[in-house]
Amino acid sequence: MRDLCVVKLILILVTTTLADPPNAGSGILPSPADLFGPELVLQAGHGGSVNSVAFSPDGRRILTGSSRGMATLWDADTGRSLRDLRGHADTVRSVAFSPDGRRILTGSDDRTAILWDAETARPLVTFRGRAGGVDTVAFGPDGRRILTGSADQSVDPREPRATLWDTDTGRPIRDFCGHTGLVYSVAFSPDGRRILTGSHDGTAILWDAQTGRRLRDLRGHASGVYAVAISPDGRRALTGSHDGTARLWDIIIGE
Repeated sequence: MRDLCVVKLILILVTTTLADPPNAGSGILPSPADLFGPELVLQAGHGGSVNSVAFSPDGRRILTGSSRGMATLWDADTGRSLRDLRGHADTVRSVAFSPDGRRILTGSDDRTAILWDAETARPLVTFRGRAGGVDTVAFGPDGRRILTGSADQSVDPREPRATLWDTDTGRPIRDFCGHTGLVYSVAFSPDGRRILTGSHDGTAILWDAQTGRRLRDLRGHASGVYAVAISPDGRRALTGSHDGTARLWDIIIGE
């Protein structure tokens, strides 16, 4: 008998199709919920919340991070649980696949990020040594660098809020200091040359990944910046905030 922490799967088969919708022939149009219900529901049997999710680059696997310190890898077609990644001592806040899909990155409230082998679920490298939990993680485009954002509650701008790490050695390459609140979100530009961080202090900051130079402060939100992204061409940034707005920024002009 498997232990209570094993993830329980509920598979919901969608029998509704566009060719044979509910109330066919009745003249009643189907609702969007009838046509586009969930294909799979992955339910944590241990009762923990699911805080982060990610698709593998080929779309064949799903990764979830839970409040019980565990990440789980799933088959995206069948919903079958493939393996559990156990190693964190607290809530897993963020998960990511490497660009080639061969490795997994998890960030946790236990103040560590862990790099895993996606096939064996074996931990490869543990990144530690920064204050606060790891709220957010991202892989660089080359897969050789990762970025973590800190949940350190200090308001001192000299404290490192985001850190760039070497995936081979597990050592920090560079810290990014400047925010006065915890970092909720991080992103690389497609070419890996710039980094964007979003913070509880209501700002996003664009950085030079090679030098750590602060390139631009994106100010305008009235509350914390929870989500950040850089466009595929690297010319624009997108930020989402607790203030109820998302903002699009030009990050090329003036450089």
